[in-house]
Amino acid sequence: MRGGGFDDGSTDRGEEPEDGAPDLDEFHQLLCSASRRRILYYLQEHPEIPLEELSDVVAGWKAVEENTVVGPRERDRIRVSLHHTDVPRLADSDVVAYDRENREVSLQPLPEPLSRILRESREYERERRSAGADEALPEP
Repeated sequence: MRGGGFDDGSTDRGEEPEDGAPDLDEFHQLLCSASRRRILYYLQEHPEIPLEELSDVVAGWKAVEENTVVGPRERDRIRVSLHHTDVPRLADSDVVAYDRENREVSLQPLPEPLSRILRESREYERERRSAGADEALPEP
């Protein structure tokens, strides 16, 4: 999935950056999913976490956003989605490491420009929440 349409001169089209980090296009594609953004936000403050705990965090965000209680069935759906979709997608892009056997997720080191984009995205969402925007984003 690397080597998309934006050529910043650091790699030839279609080649992976040498450090294994995603290119800018791929990183933005990762961030276009609210679930993946929130996983990364949480991992910035808790660099290694069991998948079960991460699913509780994501369920908590959902409960706050929808002003409801997330029941066991929905928690299971979230956990399965994290295990089979969101976390593997982040791992395929070398943004997180995922130990499937132990179900541990850990944030991989990101180049400073990508870390800055992630921090600024988090700040933007916090500002929107404090301004009374539609989408709430609880503190980790």
